[in-house]
Amino acid sequence: LPGAYVDVALTLKTDSNLVLPTNTLVFNAAGSRVAIVQADNKIRMQPVTLGTDFGREVEIKKGVTAEDKVVMNPPDSIGDGQAVAIAPDAPKGK
Repeated sequence: LPGAYVDVALTLKTDSNLVLPTNTLVFNAAGSRVAIVQADNKIRMQPVTLGTDFGREVEIKKGVTAEDKVVMNPPDSIGDGQAVAIAPDAPKGK
């Protein structure tokens, strides 16, 4: 019908690659990266190869594994070797 509006949700295949929230990505002259917290609680800026953009999430084709601790909402100033502290989980129900 002319002027009709349809809201559609499609399920897309991702080839079993990892999918991360887009707010984990850092874009700069070096390319797309994510901030990984290493075992010594220091940051490693890891280059990633992006796949399909799902809006609030993006497919990561290469560069990150499911075991990596990825920083959410990293500041633009974050860099390799920066020391970080991991906050404890918030109590449930608050």
